[in-house]
Amino acid sequence: MGIDFEEGRLKLHRLEDLEREWFANPEMRAALEREFPFAEVAQAVVSLRARCGLSQSEFAARVGRPQSYIARLESGKANVRLDTLLSFAQAVGVRLRIEYNDAASAERAMAGRRG
Repeated sequence: MGIDFEEGRLKLHRLEDLEREWFANPEMRAALEREFPFAEVAQAVVSLRARCGLSQSEFAARVGRPQSYIARLESGKANVRLDTLLSFAQAVGVRLRIEYNDAASAERAMAGRRG
């Protein structure tokens, strides 16, 4: 949730609304993609963990990694190996699926996940 002040009043924003606004601006989108190059992988890890109803610490214990490693991956700034993603899927009993999309398809998919 984002926070700003409007006319001397505190105004809260849903993260999904902020993301939609940021991704609508090409300059902001490019800056975000530079700052968080692994954001889609991070979002997938967060989604998997949330789907399992696990905290970062619980997920880390389940997949045999330190909680700090999971936090780094979820930041969107850390690269991750394919075999690591596969081990995450196996640890929680799901199948890993990887696909390539053109930029327009990828944006529609991200927009669908955000809102």
